Parts: sequence; structure tokens; C-alpha cells
Amino acid sequence: MDNPSENLKLASTLIHMAQGVAFFIIGMMAIYVMEKGEMASEKFKFIAPLSFIFAGAITLMVMIGVLGNWSFDSAIAVMKIKPGFFIFMALACVFISSGFSGVLFESDRQKNKVWVYFYLIFIFAIALLYAFMHTRVNGAAEVFVMTHHIAIASTLALALIFKITEFFTEKKSVKILGIVFLLITSFQLFTYKESDNSFKHKKVIFEVEGAAESSEALVKGDKKEHKANDKTTNKKRHSN
Repeated sequence: MDNPSENLKLASTLIHMAQGVAFFIIGMMAIYVMEKGEMASEKFKFIAPLSFIFAGAITLMVMIGVLGNWSFDSAIAVMKIKPGFFIFMALACVFISSGFSGVLFESDRQKNKVWVYFYLIFIFAIALLYAFMHTRVNGAAEVFVMTHHIAIASTLALALIFKITEFFTEKKSVKILGIVFLLITSFQLFTYKESDNSFKHKKVIFEVEGAAESSEALVKGDKKEHKANDKTTNKKRHSN
């Protein structure tokens, strides 16, 4: 914890990379299913949702390892310096929730059909968190973070829209567009490098005017008291 700002920057970059890898795996699995068919890809059906779970778990591990040197309490202490970093904890929880929803759905698609809706809702929540990421960083980096994360949120939202559209149409073009936007999202996340100013710790020095005036008054009072004492001493000497 020698340099909390640098640790926060490194952790953010690694977290984005991990989440980018998850979306890349999901995109590649979607390509495989599209080419081979769902029956042929049955044995790989858990890979996509498990990618979300691993991304969420890695996010938590990075936060504890990089920020707290594998101490949860230390990691929390560092994040309290910049409370905005807690958004990554929220992302980790949503990634894991989405992953488990996907696992439940894939375990029995007929009985657990409702879980696919939770799966998609959690992905939408991920897009929302990305969209609001710029509100959790320092003002100096707000435009930089907003530009990148609005783009990430937009491509992920488009991928989600095309995924939902697949429920109503079997057109291959819809699947391809969904995969393309998913892979674009993964590329944006994987190549993202956190700004130096995003979580930079700033020292603020407060100068209390009243306290300064009080101190000045005390100094003046002391000077007057010393002068009075000197006069009294001089009078005594003269009288002697």
C-alpha cells in the first residue's frame, strides 16, 4: 500500500482486462454455437456463464491482491480513500450473479427458462454500471473515462438487444451482429488503460481563518503582557 493511487490504477486496468476476456470467450462460444448448432455444442454450454463467474471472482481477487496485498481489510481501507472504486465490487457481484443465472438456465432450459431473463437483466445492469463509471472518478479524468465507458456500455447494450431479438427471429444476420458488438465490447475492455488521474489521491490543506486570528491575538496579548511586566520591573529598580 505504498502508493494507493497507483494500486487503484493497476487494479482497474487488470479488472477491465479480465472482464474483456470474459466477453471474448462468450463471443467465441456464440460463433461456435452458430456454426455447429446447439446440439453439437451441448458439452460446452456452461463455458459462457462460467466466464462471467470467473470474471467476477477475478475482479474480487484483483481488488484484494493488488489493493490489500491479500488482506480484505487492507483492500477496503484503500478503497475508502476513493469510495468511487467500490463500483468494481458492484460489477463483480453482478458478473457473478449473471453467471449463476446462466448456469441455472443451461442446466435445464425447459424447467429453468425464467433464469435466462435474469441472465440478460444482469448483463443490462453491467452495461449500466459501465455507463455510470465516469461519475466515480476524479473530475480531471471524467471526460476520458466517460468517452471510453459510454462506448463500452453502448456496444454491450446493442449486443444485448440483438440477443433478445434472437427470441423472435432465426435470421443469421441478427446473430452475427450480436456477436460483432459483443467482440467489440471485449476488445474495448481488454485494451483499456486506466487514466493516471482517475483515482489519484489529492491532499487538501484547510486553513481556518478564525484559528489564525485567535493565534495572532494571543501573540499580541503576550507581547503586551511582556511590555507591562518590563515596565513594572523598571519602576521597581528606580524605586530601589
